Amino acid sequence: MSRRVQEALVVLLALATTIASSWVPRKAYVTLGDIMGCEDGCYVAAGGWPFVYAVDGMASSPVGSADALGILLGLDKIRWEMFALNFGVWIVAFSLVAIAFSKRN
Repeated sequence: MSRRVQEALVVLLALATTIASSWVPRKAYVTLGDIMGCEDGCYVAAGGWPFVYAVDGMASSPVGSADALGILLGLDKIRWEMFALNFGVWIVAFSLVAIAFSKRN
């Protein structure tokens, strides 16, 4: 397999894994001034692993859920910096696997 194909595969796998990790149920502490009871902060449903990047939209989302589909539909909120960190973790992980396999051949 050529190096370019291997790099593209690593990026695609990292992106797919980052998106799929949004279905790992988590909780996030947020402050929402427009939601009664959450003005000083509260825990909401969230998703993403190892870092939480999908956060329940509360006002527009079904309560208790947050994932990539909700983000795509505009129901949940995305934390782009956490998404980027997740993507970075998966890039490193898949790159290490690719390096190990390429050295084996």
